[in-house]
Amino acid sequence: PGWSNRNVIRDWALRNMQLSLETSPGGVPIQLFLPWDVSDDEVNGSARTQLGDIAEGVDVHVFPPEGNDTITVWVYWRALETSEAAYKGFVHLTGAFNEATGGPLWSQDDHLPQDGGISTTIWEPGTLYRDIYRVPVGDVPAGTYQLIVGMYEETTGDRLTTPDGADAYLIQSISLEQK
Repeated sequence: PGWSNRNVIRDWALRNMQLSLETSPGGVPIQLFLPWDVSDDEVNGSARTQLGDIAEGVDVHVFPPEGNDTITVWVYWRALETSEAAYKGFVHLTGAFNEATGGPLWSQDDHLPQDGGISTTIWEPGTLYRDIYRVPVGDVPAGTYQLIVGMYEETTGDRLTTPDGADAYLIQSISLEQK
């Protein structure tokens, strides 16, 4: 802790790479940093769905809470077009009615792509972007929930829709166990 160069590598990684996963199995802290550029072989298959004419949700990787109280979700967006207004991506944990939110929402992470590192107003069509979402679940009771993903216009809250008219799409169901 007293070493003057203690955080040199971590600080460099935070400036130059994407912090993609933080976990602490058995209490040992682990951080995974990845390059910002995403290669096509990092994703599986073709697009899961299209959101308006702005983006395709190409793939997702879900990392359940392990040694922490966070579900980490990597969403891969393929830019289709730029937009006039900025859109935020979201991953929501939904389930049975939640009195605290007045609906099915239990937890969420909403942000501009790559935590504001890129905007849908300037992203490059055809480019694949990895977007990291961290959904806190420390206060969520045990049960089965759905992880959904989508995008909405930042100032109006209007969501982009899928070809079938939905305003989000299902990533997967996830079971949270009693702590």
